[in-house]
Amino acid sequence: MLTKPSLLIPVENLKSAIAFFVEALGAQIKFQDGDRYCALRLQELDIGLASGAERIVEAPSLVLRSLGLEDDLDALAPLGARLVATPETGPHERRAILESAAGIPIILSQKL
Repeated sequence: MLTKPSLLIPVENLKSAIAFFVEALGAQIKFQDGDRYCALRLQELDIGLASGAERIVEAPSLVLRSLGLEDDLDALAPLGARLVATPETGPHERRAILESAAGIPIILSQKL
């Protein structure tokens, strides 16, 4: 089951990206992990800014929380989703990168 959609945006400079989203757009910082990642809330949208090692995609990508990563991967494949990066386990989550039939990058993320 897929829940909680958000947007992941790869950035070159996390500090300047945060400043823009907060000062120009009014986003609120939820948390920040050094110069690698910052979670923001912009009205009803959760946004992740990713830099350095956390920059796992090169284009803004839809992120969906998965309650069963392998089951969701199996369900999306027959619908045209292509696996781009096999599931990896990080310190907080397991995640896989897909590309939709329309070419849109999608990240499935399951909390550990």
